[in-house]
Amino acid sequence: MELPDTRKKTKKHPGGRPRKTIDEIALDKFVKLGEKGYTDKQLCKMMGIDNQTLANYKKEFPEFFDALKRGKAIADGQVELSLFQRAMGYSHPDVNVSNYQGNVIITPIIKHYPPDATSMIFWLKNRQPARWRDKQEIESTIIQKSMPIDVSKLTNDDLAQLSNMLKRISKPIDESKESVQP
Repeated sequence: MELPDTRKKTKKHPGGRPRKTIDEIALDKFVKLGEKGYTDKQLCKMMGIDNQTLANYKKEFPEFFDALKRGKAIADGQVELSLFQRAMGYSHPDVNVSNYQGNVIITPIIKHYPPDATSMIFWLKNRQPARWRDKQEIESTIIQKSMPIDVSKLTNDDLAQLSNMLKRISKPIDESKESVQP
C-alpha cells in the first residue's frame, strides 16, 4: 500500500534573475535622460540594464516606448532649432564685463551671429535632398535609327575608317565613364 503525498505542491521557479519592472519614477527618469539627448546604449548604462532589456521594455510597454520617443523628440527639436538659427543667423542679449580703473563695469550688449554657410548646406541637403545632394543623377535615352548607306562609291580607306567607327560604337558603354558630375 502506498502512502498519500502530504507535501505542499509548489510552483517551479522559472529560472533566471528576477526581472526589473518599470515604475513611474523610472519612466520619468528615462524620459528626462532622453530629453538630454542620451542614446539607448547610454540610457541602459545609466539605468543598470542590458540593451536587450530596454528593447524588451519597448516592445512590451507601448506607453514606455512612446514616452521615450517623446523625450528624444524634444532633444532633436532643440538641435534642429539651433541648426536653423545657425543657418539663418541670430542675435541674443549678453553682457560685457570690463575693468576701468579698478571698477568692474557690466554693460548689457546684443551679440549678433551671421548666417553660417555650412549649416545652410547641411540643412538643405537633409531637407531637400533631391535638389541639394552632391551627386545628381541624370537619365538619358539614346534612340538608334538604321539608315541605309550606299558604300559602292567609297574608297578602300573610307571603308576602313567606317569599319573602325562601327567597331567603336558597337562596344558596350562603360557606365562609370558616362556618369555626369555637376
